[in-house]
Amino acid sequence: MRSLQREAIRLDPLWNGGGYSDSVDPESGTRIARMPGVLTYRSAIEWHGRFGRVRLDSELRA
Repeated sequence: MRSLQREAIRLDPLWNGGGYSDSVDPESGTRIARMPGVLTYRSAIEWHGRFGRVRLDSELRA
């Protein structure tokens, strides 16, 4: 996945080998590289642990 993200930045016409001025940067390549990053940031186990539902015993729900 990281290789794909690096390639998205390198294929941006404004990449310039990594040397940028304050006014020019590979904005579109960086935007594309972030997309899979957002999807892969958390694993399924982490998502389930954070947002999964756990059924409580009926006696404990009072």
